[in-house]
Amino acid sequence: MTTMQVVLGVTMLLLAVVAGFTADMLVGTWRRRRRWFAQRGAERELLACVIDALASRDQVGAADEAMRRADPVIAETVCLTAGRIVGDEQRAVLAQLARAARVNERARVELRSSRWWRRLRAVRLLHLASDDPADLRVLNDPHPEVRAAALLWLSDRPRQLQAAPTGRAQRRSDYRDATELLADALVSPFALVRIAAKHVCVKVQPAPVWALERALALATATGEQPLAAVAPLNTIAGLGRRVVLPLDEFLHSEAAGVRAAAIRAVAAGAPERIPDLVKDHVRDSDQAVRRAVAAIAGRDPAAAPVLLELAGDPAWQVRQVARRSLLRAGPVGRTLLRRLQQEVG
Repeated sequence: MTTMQVVLGVTMLLLAVVAGFTADMLVGTWRRRRRWFAQRGAERELLACVIDALASRDQVGAADEAMRRADPVIAETVCLTAGRIVGDEQRAVLAQLARAARVNERARVELRSSRWWRRLRAVRLLHLASDDPADLRVLNDPHPEVRAAALLWLSDRPRQLQAAPTGRAQRRSDYRDATELLADALVSPFALVRIAAKHVCVKVQPAPVWALERALALATATGEQPLAAVAPLNTIAGLGRRVVLPLDEFLHSEAAGVRAAAIRAVAAGAPERIPDLVKDHVRDSDQAVRRAVAAIAGRDPAAAPVLLELAGDPAWQVRQVARRSLLRAGPVGRTLLRRLQQEVG
């Protein structure tokens, strides 16, 4: 056998292996796509049935029809349908579907999944299709999207923020109550978690004052992150007179962002202090603080001259806020603003 024949034989063998591998890959891909389209077709059919159940006047009958469909796809369908819920009646129908297909049981198992998107789906399902209290262990989830979804779940269970929950989780060594977890979320390094925590504080009645106090204490103790107090202070500002806490120490913080947030929070809880806040901080060296002063000065008609001064500030953000505050200050403020525009023009 010559060398040319050996090379030719090896080449043909390699080509045969490559052709077989390619054919197997193409056939396998085709089969997987076929199964995927079949499953998605069943999901679309069930989704249409569930939507009919939510929109139909005979919701119970439509729900019974939907529950006779394929069980493996109803969990996905319930999750997709959750965003279309309008009103308590449709939510009750969705909860009925979830109970019949045992979606809630599977969701509780998925809360311990190693994949964050499975845990996220489980939290959303239990939030919308279950009346059970929020699982507080999920509030310690390492993924910020899961923690944010768990906080929204907690916002619809306000009783957990009024008393320590009971149950198996309370016997765990690493268990902390919902209020402590909410305070930790307010000073989280993830913006999504902080926004969800602020939503909880604003929505819950009465406001979780103890969580805000703890969050401010944690922010004060965290010297390496001086801006950690900004989120709790902004939350207090959004609550207005519902929460009145001693915040004077934050008015003199070294971080300009903390000073600005403290000015807004104090002005929201105690409007009678606005003149003093404007007088003490109108000359601050940081534009964020001057912008906060311009925002609160619009609530005090006597602060119109200060707003006129801030309307000529070197920072355009401060000038913009000051001019908006002048418009809200009444006839005197609008007159001063027109005079300023004529002088600039």
